[in-house]
This record gives sequence, structure tokens and C-alpha cells, in this order.
Amino acid sequence: GMIFFSTGLIAQFANEAQLAYVLAHEIIHYKHNHVIESFKFESNNKRSIEQLSQYSKEHEFEADREAVLMCHDAGYSKDEVYGTLDVLMFSHLPFDELKFDNQYYNTDLFFVPEGIFTKKEYAIDFDANHNDSLSTHPNIEKRRNEVDKTILKHTNWGTATFLVSESKFNEIRNICRFETVRNRIIRGEIPYALYEIYVLEKEFPTSESLKAFKAHAWYDLARVRANSNWKSVFPKEKELEGASGQFFHFLMNLKAD
Repeated sequence: GMIFFSTGLIAQFANEAQLAYVLAHEIIHYKHNHVIESFKFESNNKRSIEQLSQYSKEHEFEADREAVLMCHDAGYSKDEVYGTLDVLMFSHLPFDELKFDNQYYNTDLFFVPEGIFTKKEYAIDFDANHNDSLSTHPNIEKRRNEVDKTILKHTNWGTATFLVSESKFNEIRNICRFETVRNRIIRGEIPYALYEIYVLEKEFPTSESLKAFKAHAWYDLARVRANSNWKSVFPKEKELEGASGQFFHFLMNLKAD
């Protein structure tokens, strides 16, 4: 069987152990023919969406329980199992949250008045126990509870966050982060692209790729400002979260010139 990882998901992982947990989870789905079983269930039963949803959730719980055991046996830290669930819960945010430097855009040729930046802090808010009755996956709170019960059944947990190669993991994750920025520009998610460029420049301050991405992003932003609905490329004010929310607020309030 084949297991596919999206570059966006790998960009979010903090370490190899988190990637290993998701990989183990998908291996269990394959091992137990969950996709095939779900197809048979749906084909042979005239069931409601709620019943199909519940059937799928049982597969997810089974995959979580056995993935926990695989990570335990491999020697990974149990803390990173919880960390993986956090990654999934906050995957709608940029791949890292760094406070934006108000002086970042200031040069001898350009100056941004500090008053443009908001002092408002945006909370990161997510309902881990949202209504999942029509979803194929249980909500994060239910998954966390199931994982917690399984973790407590096993002793002698390891402490490893990396078992294969920290340097190789970081190399692949960085490639995925650059690719995430490129895809955001292609999809017109310009504010997210600019913020994630800012994050990546901390580690890659002289990157020619980031310079090119930034040029594309600012050109597209200027084009949208001149010709389109300016607000359409931004989240709504009530949707702003975390440090990236403060940056988005700054961009949203820039004057056309």
C-alpha cells in the first residue's frame, strides 16, 4: 500500500516523533483494511450519515490506539503523541507563530509608522470538542481521551523525538515549508505567504528563493489592492488569531500607495 503525506502537514511537524505517529496511524488503517471495510459498509447498508460517521470514527480510534503502541515500542516520547494532536488541531494556522518585528520593513528607502501596527493581542481559539456527528473523524478532545487511556496502559516509555535523523527530518521539513509558501502564492493566500516568509527568513536570511517569493507576493498584493476586493484576500477580523493575526491586521490597514 501507499501512504501519502501532504507537504503542508510535514511543514507543521515539530519533530520526527510526530511524523512517526501519523505514519503509524495510517499503517494501522492499511493493516486493518479500514478503507475497504468502510466502502463495504456504505455499499451494503442504507445508513444515515450519522451512522456512517460513527462507523468511521471507530476506525480512527482503533488506528490511534495501535499507533500509540507502535510509537511506544519504537522508543518515541509519549509527549509527542499529544503534540501530534496539537499539530492537527492548529493546522489552520501558519506553520510557526513568531511575534512580528515592527521594524522589519524599515530601510533607508521605506518607513512604516509604528502606529499602523495594532497592540491588540488575538487569542488562538479552537473548540477541541466541537460537534463531530457528521464528520469521518472524531474531534480532537475525543481522540485525546482515547489516546490518554492507551498511553496509561503502557509503561517504560522512551524519550526520543528523533530516532532516524534529526538533520534529515529538518531538511525535508524545510523543503516542505518553502513549498508551502510557493503554493500559498499560487492559491492567492498572500498574507499567509508573507508571514511564513518572515518566519523562514529567521533561519534563511539570504535565501534567493524567499526573495523571489516576497517579490511575487508583494506584486500580487499590489495588484489585488488596485483591481480587486482588497478584503477578499484576508481572514475576517473575527478570525484573526495569534501573532500572525497581528501581522494580517497590519497588512489589511495599509493604504493603497
